[in-house]
Amino acid sequence: MNPLTQIKNTQKATRREWALGIGDSASWHARFAHSAYVFAGGLNYELTEGDLLAVFAQYGEVVDVNLVTDRETGRSRGFAFVAYEDQRSTVLAVDNLSGARVAGRTIRVEHVDKYKMKQKEVPQAEAVGGNAEWEGQQRSRPDRSADDVGRWQHDKFHEMEAGNTEAGEPRAGVAVHGNGDVPLGPVFQQMSQHLKETAKKLVQEKQGSKPDSANFK
Repeated sequence: MNPLTQIKNTQKATRREWALGIGDSASWHARFAHSAYVFAGGLNYELTEGDLLAVFAQYGEVVDVNLVTDRETGRSRGFAFVAYEDQRSTVLAVDNLSGARVAGRTIRVEHVDKYKMKQKEVPQAEAVGGNAEWEGQQRSRPDRSADDVGRWQHDKFHEMEAGNTEAGEPRAGVAVHGNGDVPLGPVFQQMSQHLKETAKKLVQEKQGSKPDSANFK
C-alpha cells in the first residue's frame, strides 16, 4: 500500500474514533497494547537518532531509538524503530506524528506488532512498515547494548528537560497532522550533539580507544 494512503487511513480511523467517542479498550490501537515500539518511515536521511529522540520525546519517555542504516555506508535508510517506557505513548505518537512534516518530509508512524526481525529481512522493513518484525536490535553496533542506549538517551534528555514532565508520564505534544513541520527548535539541535558526545564516551569506555570521528559527524 502507498505510504500516503496508509497515513490517510490511520488518520481517518483516529478521527472516526474521536467522533464516536470510542474508549481506549475498543480502539484500533488496543490490539497493539502489548508493544511499546513504533515504526517511523519516510524520514529525512540527515536525521540522527538524537534528532528522532527530540521529536518522539514530545509524546512520552523514549527508551530506545534504532535508526536503520546501510551496512556498507553507515548512512540512514530513512526509517527507524522507537520504543517508549509507557506503551500508551505509542498511541499519542501514532495519532500525532503520522502525516506530520519533519525536516521537510512527511513521515508515517505506525505501531509495531512484534519487534523481532531477522537480519536478512532488514531490506524489506521499509515496505512492510508497522507489520515488520526485528531481530538483533544491535545490528552492526556491538559496542552498545540496548540497556546502554536506553539509559543514556533517558539521562541526556532529562538533563535538558528536567522538571517539565515526570518520568513515565505520556506527554501531550503538538498535533500537526501534515499542517507544517514539527517545531523542533533548539532542543532538536542540542539533543543531536548531546547524543553524539555521549556515544563517543561510551565507545571509548568499552573499547579503550578513540572512536572514528567520521561515525559521529
